[in-house]
Amino acid sequence: MHLDSKLPSGPIETAWDRRKFEMKLVNPANKRKYSIIVVGSGLAGGAASATFAELGYNVKCFCFQDSPRRAHSIAAQGGINAAKNYQNDGDSVFRLFYDTVKGGDFRSREPNVHRLAQISLNIIDQCVAQGVPFAREYGGTLSNRSFGGAQVSRTFYARGQTGQQLLLGAYQAMESFLAEGRARAIGVSNFSAEHLRTLIDRTDVVPAVNQVEIHPYFSQPALRAVHADLGILTQAWSPIGGILVYVPGSDEGRGPLTDPVVTALATKYDKTPAQVVLRWHVEHGTSAIPKSVKAHRIAENFGVFDFSLTADEVATIDALDKGVRGGPDPEKLNRDTHPKVVDNS
Repeated sequence: MHLDSKLPSGPIETAWDRRKFEMKLVNPANKRKYSIIVVGSGLAGGAASATFAELGYNVKCFCFQDSPRRAHSIAAQGGINAAKNYQNDGDSVFRLFYDTVKGGDFRSREPNVHRLAQISLNIIDQCVAQGVPFAREYGGTLSNRSFGGAQVSRTFYARGQTGQQLLLGAYQAMESFLAEGRARAIGVSNFSAEHLRTLIDRTDVVPAVNQVEIHPYFSQPALRAVHADLGILTQAWSPIGGILVYVPGSDEGRGPLTDPVVTALATKYDKTPAQVVLRWHVEHGTSAIPKSVKAHRIAENFGVFDFSLTADEVATIDALDKGVRGGPDPEKLNRDTHPKVVDNS
């Protein structure tokens, strides 16, 4: 398979500007003929989806789960980096690009990182227009600070509220699309019960789904009860407990798939341990999202509808709950628990 990212060629500082100039303009009447796929449904993906839909395009937004330990950025820091050089300390688009690449905080190729540094200048203006309460100096100008070891002050912050304000803005935009029939449903990910209540208090539409960490060793019965109360579908990421291999001190053999309770049920029903765990999710009415790149395992994951677990067997698996997360706790996600330092040495 040949993967072609179709990055524009030429010097990175002009590559995307030239690509934009060369692209044909889309007549507003023809925007409905085009569909845009947005991969990622966090703050950036949600905002991008809302913006494209507002412009008139058909948008399909997909959530791609990487390690949740990447979940820092705005949610943890309460700020956004932009090369506006407000402090006259030598910041620039190139310097932000250089710091980002050198710090390793990117999952794309350099031209895209450079483009991100370019549009960072516009992001702050858009957030201000959206109503994000950035911190300000006494004179009314936006305040910014140095963060993560950077030698320049480029982080615009709102005392921990930035991510929440952007989230509410993106969610409210989605609500308007839902009312107009331009969206099928709105969902969230990694929301605690408190996060859900805060969102519902400030918006009009209850999320259709909340995607959270759930497996036999961390089954979150209290949160699932809140979901049932509010009419929210529970969706499980890492449904068979694969996230546990990232827990310090753990090993490949640790997890629900090697638990004697699960393996005994697998033997009884002539199924794999993974199929037993996935059937446990089905019995609870949970939407499970097992991840695999192997065709035989993907096919195997669908083989859970030709057997059932008894109520006692479901309860036995429920009793395996250890109450310990493999991923981060959304209530404790901050700069201390998820630090990100850019080394400029």
